[in-house]
Amino acid sequence: TIQRDRDYVAKRHQYEDVGIPEYWIANPQTEEILVLELVSGSYQERATFKDGDRLSSSQLGELSITAADVFAQV
Repeated sequence: TIQRDRDYVAKRHQYEDVGIPEYWIANPQTEEILVLELVSGSYQERATFKDGDRLSSSQLGELSITAADVFAQV
């Protein structure tokens, strides 16, 4: 889909270019959150979280929320 291409391709490259250290893609259809981390100028997939998985972030050290919590608010 256009939205998926925008999130997974276009935004990913834009955010890499400006050096955003971490990028999360939330997929409301699968209720999964993909976390990408900038390593040597390009994003590496760090983890995919779903259901009761507790999210972790190199940028938000004190974060304490599950993927289910995120999607319960949508």
